[in-house]
Amino acid sequence: MFFSAPILPFTAEGNLPVLPYMTLFDLHITTKCDIDSLNLILCYMPNLRQFIITIQTLSRVSLFWEDLLNGQHWQRLLTKHVPRIDVFDLFMNLILDPYDSIPDMDTIVHSFDYFATKYDDWHVAINQSKYSIYHRRKIIILIYI
Repeated sequence: MFFSAPILPFTAEGNLPVLPYMTLFDLHITTKCDIDSLNLILCYMPNLRQFIITIQTLSRVSLFWEDLLNGQHWQRLLTKHVPRIDVFDLFMNLILDPYDSIPDMDTIVHSFDYFATKYDDWHVAINQSKYSIYHRRKIIILIYI
């Protein structure tokens, strides 16, 4: 399932149908994304077993990316709304302003320790940062599978 929409500020909680038979959700996001929006989406999928999410920014990101890089936020999100989940794959490609500070990669990796113990063969791969000649921006690529 492919979903492309802005952050959903117009959607009031309680107005969407519950999807009890949805067990696989493959979400690709190329716009601003935050944990609150994901909370709103996942609360309607209580029986989800596989969640694959790709977040790719096409322009510079601002403060919202910090929540996405915190494994404890993802842990709370998934245990609260989709406790039966067996597969969680997270792919992020974030473009940062070259003047922004680069987050501490060790802190990011260790914030996802919960998933390494919960899921067999769950790994974190990070391409910490690289300078894009074409965009003159710092790029961080994070892969959690």
